[in-house]
Amino acid sequence: MRRFSLTRPRIDWSGYLRERYAGARLSDDQTAAVRWLAAQPGGPAKIAAIAEDWSSDCRRDLPYLARLAEAGGLELRVFVRDGDTMLRKGLPDPAAGGNADLVVAYANDVKVRALGVPPDAIDRLGAVSETVAEAMADGVRTRSNADVGVGITGIAGPGGGSPEKPVGTVALAVSTRTERRVRLSRFHGEREQVKFQASQAGLDMVRRVLMGVSSSPATRPAGDPRGTAAT
Repeated sequence: MRRFSLTRPRIDWSGYLRERYAGARLSDDQTAAVRWLAAQPGGPAKIAAIAEDWSSDCRRDLPYLARLAEAGGLELRVFVRDGDTMLRKGLPDPAAGGNADLVVAYANDVKVRALGVPPDAIDRLGAVSETVAEAMADGVRTRSNADVGVGITGIAGPGGGSPEKPVGTVALAVSTRTERRVRLSRFHGEREQVKFQASQAGLDMVRRVLMGVSSSPATRPAGDPRGTAAT
């Protein structure tokens, strides 16, 4: 399994991105959808992208996010990750002018106190569950007055797993004012690789919500009565 390189120099992808942007096109339905969304009371005002120069997902999706921002008259902000594989490390430093609120809530009491996660949900289902991830996403969104909230709770290892929830089990949720999506995944690899895969899955969920496209097969609307799906 290839290890993720955290030390290689950054590459200038500006020419490639300009070329991709020139060829990026939205369908009429996509354009109409993002304009409708932006026009709603309390609708989104900006799109924030956390980018890394060696990510093919980043190079593929940023030009389309730019087109979405244009179509909806939204601000697009792009932040470059600082080299750590944690999603939280990729968020901009507020002291440097960033605008993304962040809560790191490893302890269950912090999840309850800082994000409003119901204690009985943790007691019944455990901290690594879709219900808790959804509550975390709701909590960070509402308490920071954000347009989109993301909740990620999992077992990155090397210890902490169980037969029911082995190492690599991660629950993810995205919350907006009108929609919630949840997902339970099982990632493979060492601790940093599990955290990296979780961060990318969370960002992909946000991208799909903002673009108004359907979720991946493992993702479903919150409250869906079907059994837990894990990938």
